[in-house]
Amino acid sequence: MKAFSGILFVAGTCIGSGMIALPIALAKIGLVPSIVVMICIWAIVYHTAIVNVELNLQAERGLALGDLCKVFSGNKTRILGDLSLKIFSYILLAAYIDGGSSVFRELIPSHNIDIKFWYVAVTGMILILPSGLVQNINNILFISLISIIGILVFCLMLTVNWSHIPLFGDKWNDISTLCSILPLVFTSFGFQVIFHTLTDYYDKNAKVLNRVFLFGSLIPALIYIIWNCSVLGAIYENAPDFYFKMSSQKIAVGELVKQLTLIAKVTTVQLLIWWIAILAIATSVIGVGLGLTKAIEYQLTNIIKNRFLRHYFSVIATVLPGYLAVICIPNVFIGALSFAGMILSVIAIILPIFLLKLIQSRDLHYPILKNNILIYLSFFVGILIILCEVFNII
Repeated sequence: MKAFSGILFVAGTCIGSGMIALPIALAKIGLVPSIVVMICIWAIVYHTAIVNVELNLQAERGLALGDLCKVFSGNKTRILGDLSLKIFSYILLAAYIDGGSSVFRELIPSHNIDIKFWYVAVTGMILILPSGLVQNINNILFISLISIIGILVFCLMLTVNWSHIPLFGDKWNDISTLCSILPLVFTSFGFQVIFHTLTDYYDKNAKVLNRVFLFGSLIPALIYIIWNCSVLGAIYENAPDFYFKMSSQKIAVGELVKQLTLIAKVTTVQLLIWWIAILAIATSVIGVGLGLTKAIEYQLTNIIKNRFLRHYFSVIATVLPGYLAVICIPNVFIGALSFAGMILSVIAIILPIFLLKLIQSRDLHYPILKNNILIYLSFFVGILIILCEVFNII
C-alpha cells in the first residue's frame, strides 16, 4: 500500500500540463510516430530513474542532485547540479502557472480577477501544509484525474472514425519537427525533483523504490499514448480546421481544452474536460513544488533555525519566481516546457551518469547499471535532447 502511494506520487508529478501539451506538439507527426517516440522516451526515463535512485542509496540518505554531486564529485559539480535543478524546477512551475491560468481564463472569462495571482496563492497555501498531507492531497487529485480521463477518453473515442485517423503526419520525418518535439516529450516525464523525497520516505528500500519508479513512470506513458490518440483522433474527425492549426502553429492550452468541449457537446462531458485540465496541472504543480520546497528548506537548515519560519520562507521562494516569470513573459507554456527538456537532460541523464561512472566499481543495488551499453545509450539521448533544443533556439 505504501508503494502504491509512491507510484501515484511519481505518476501525478509527471501528468500535468505536459499531458495537455502533447497533442498540440505531436499533431505534426501523427499517431504512430508519436507512440514510438513516447515509448522510447519512457524507457530512457525509467533507466535513468534507477541511476538516480542508486546514487541516493549509495549516499545512504535522500539528497537533491547538488548534494549528491558534492558527495561523489566535489563542490564544483555541486554548483552545477544545484543550479540545473533549481532552474528546471522554476521553469516547470512557470509553465504550469501559465498553463493553469490559461485554462481558468477560458473557464472564467473575467478581466476583473488576477487569475495568475490567485493560482499561485492557492498553490502556496497547499505547499505550506505538512508534506504527508500534501502527498495525500496529491494522491486524491491524481486518482480523480485518472478516473475522469478514463470516462473522457471513452466518450472521445465514440466520436472517432478509426478507419481514417492521422497515423502519420505531414512532418513525421522532418528533422526540425522532431527536434522541436523531443525536449517537450521528455519534459512530460519530469519527476526528477522528487528522488530524494521518496528515498527517505521509503527508508532506502531498493526493491520498493524500483517498483515505485517503474510503475510510476509507466502509468503516465500509457495514459499519454491513450490520451494523445483519442484527442488527435477526435479533433481530426470533428474539427479538421483546428487540427490543421495545431499541426502548423502553436496554440494555447486553454484553446485546446475549449475545442474539446465544443466537440463533446454534452454538458457533463464538457465539465469532465475542464476538470481534467485543472487536475492534471494541479498534480504537477504540487509534485514539483513539494520537491523544490524540500530542497530549499534543506539548504536553509543552518541559516534559518526556526523550522516553521524556514518552511514558510521555502514555500515563498518556490512559488514567487514562477509567478514573476509568467507576468514578464506572456504565453510561456510551450516554450518553457521545451526549454525545460534541455535542462532536464542535464539533471536526469548527464550528471547522474557522470556520478554513476565514479562509483560503478562499488556493489550496486541494481545490477543492470553495470551494463555500459545502456549507460552510454542513455547518455547519447541526453546529448541529443540538448542539441535538439539548441537547434530550436537557433
